[in-house]
Amino acid sequence: LSNLKMPRSKRDKEVSLTVVKKKGREGKEKLVEEVRRCIDAYKSILVFSVESFRTAQMNQVRHVFKENSRFFFGRNKVLAIALGRIPSEEYRENLCKLSSVLVGQRGLMFSNLSVDDVIRNLKKLEQPEFARSGNKATETITIPAGPLEQFQFTIEPLLRKLGLPVTLEKGNIFPFVVIDVFFYYSTLLGVVIMEKDFVVCKKDCVLTPEQAKILEHFGIKLAKFKLNPILAWYDDGTVRKLSKQKKS
Repeated sequence: LSNLKMPRSKRDKEVSLTVVKKKGREGKEKLVEEVRRCIDAYKSILVFSVESFRTAQMNQVRHVFKENSRFFFGRNKVLAIALGRIPSEEYRENLCKLSSVLVGQRGLMFSNLSVDDVIRNLKKLEQPEFARSGNKATETITIPAGPLEQFQFTIEPLLRKLGLPVTLEKGNIFPFVVIDVFFYYSTLLGVVIMEKDFVVCKKDCVLTPEQAKILEHFGIKLAKFKLNPILAWYDDGTVRKLSKQKKS
């Protein structure tokens, strides 16, 4: 028994920090090189901010522009190094002006389209989205008292847990009209009733997790996925301000 060895835990696996650092450095260097290739290949660069980021929608934007544009989103510090953080480090003239606003939920878009065409096309790709916890409500939402016929009876405990004044009442049954067996069965067990008007959220208030979940259950989208162009750089070195530069 003394010769038996316990299986080695995966948590005990040794990792060479030197290798990790080397790989991380190589990845950053490759990103810098790729960004600089794009600077040379495209006519303009836009700094954009993202509202209500969703991976699926961002992928759709990339797909729409794939023939004439390239996006970089994330790792802003590395992107800033590629552009040049100060005039003496600039890869091309005035690129440090882009670096200075490349913070938070912002990225770079390289394009051979005209900047005005880019702005128009980005506008078309805006989509309503469910607001998440921490977002501000864009309007006051009130759910009126009465039956919530869009819900199955099984959701009543969940709605009550979220703070809604709901109850389950036995519904009306018409045995001679049974088109949908499940609907008949659901009605037999009960109908979810909102006992009184309920204010889910008020305009400009920060949403709680419960409020965001209620809005989602009721199919109410208060957010919008969109890319806001902030600053444009042209390959002749000129820079154009496109919108107010609020921090993301």
